[in-house]
Amino acid sequence: MAVLLHEERLFAPLHAIQRLTCQLVTGIKWWNWHISPVAAVAITPREHIMARLILLLRASAPKLIDLTADRTLIGREADNDVQIDRPRISRHHAELLIEGDTTWVTDLNSSNGTFVNGRQVQHHALQHGDVLRVGDCDIRFLTRDSSFGRVSELGLVD
Repeated sequence: MAVLLHEERLFAPLHAIQRLTCQLVTGIKWWNWHISPVAAVAITPREHIMARLILLLRASAPKLIDLTADRTLIGREADNDVQIDRPRISRHHAELLIEGDTTWVTDLNSSNGTFVNGRQVQHHALQHGDVLRVGDCDIRFLTRDSSFGRVSELGLVD
């Protein structure tokens, strides 16, 4: 699954639904329904989620990404699993690899480096709550065993 992130855009894949107006005549009364453009996103069953990322981009709302594969590539190019279209992020910036209960982050010789909790790393085992920095994007890592649903766990509020 590819995820395309721009400052003002949401996740892909999205399936746009055209605006639709329905009219129903009952006696002399007209009923109008307007279905505004909406987006439908496939929901991943919780048991298939291996970990979660929360992307914290400046000037936009946090973005939630469920990791459902053993390997996830992060970068600016369209062939990455998580595409972040920002100039400080390399075309192929970092890789996340899930091996058993451990998730590894590896810098892919990026121009600006990959950081975990403020320390530059080349290859590092992630822990629940760690904050990755790629370019100018902070990414909070959550393990599957953690409580995905609690807002306090996400680190989005004080």
